[in-house]
Amino acid sequence: MDHDVFWKYIQNEFGQVQKHLRNIIELQNLCNHSITYLTREAIMGIQKDMRAMAGHLSATCNRSANPKALTLSDIYGNRWATNPKQFTFMEGEILCLLGLASCVQQRGIESFLKFKNQPHVAVTHNASSIQNIALQKSDTAESHAYKLISKIRAFYAMQQISDPKFDKFTRKLEKLEVHSLTITDNEVRASIVCPICAMEGNERKINFKMDPYSRWHIFSYKRHCDAFHYEVPRGTKRKRCLEIDNEETDDTMDDCS
Repeated sequence: MDHDVFWKYIQNEFGQVQKHLRNIIELQNLCNHSITYLTREAIMGIQKDMRAMAGHLSATCNRSANPKALTLSDIYGNRWATNPKQFTFMEGEILCLLGLASCVQQRGIESFLKFKNQPHVAVTHNASSIQNIALQKSDTAESHAYKLISKIRAFYAMQQISDPKFDKFTRKLEKLEVHSLTITDNEVRASIVCPICAMEGNERKINFKMDPYSRWHIFSYKRHCDAFHYEVPRGTKRKRCLEIDNEETDDTMDDCS
């Protein structure tokens, strides 16, 4: 389990979570679907656990010679670091934990986990080319893949369509994964194998290209789904609670193959 990836994705969606709360969630093994079961009663149980573990954690922290090891402040927060046996969640912290549970429940835990199957990534550099795409050094191939999959899912999640066939279609999109991703000095391209086609015994690969503003254009997959799976009617109302980039027109290289 890559906790750094989990917290990077969830804080991007939810907002900042204090360090000691993140560490408590990790100690309680809740960086998974179990976090959705958090209730006030469960949080009080965690509080009791943290008090009971105070002696053990204090001894562990005191013995460690590793400068990067967790301190009692990292685990209990500055407020209770000197008296961990009396550790108590503040009301705001309880609301934060309940909010995290709700966020993961609504989005699905897969939105915040590292991809099970890493995309094949090819990275090439051409010293003579002009770098015309704004890629941050911290952006990894994984984060590019995550943004692409999230944008496709968000587009369909925001459609206000009451149709069992549409619901079935969107559930199948949970299996979306990036098949390959190529990063060169002046562009980022990716491809996915449509999971719905794969379920039907066909393999259709859809290609995508990131624009110079680091945005993915997903028209090629919308066009594919309209033709083969579920056509979203023109003029369909959209939910305002989700945000994706404004509608764009894909690069002409974005084709189904």
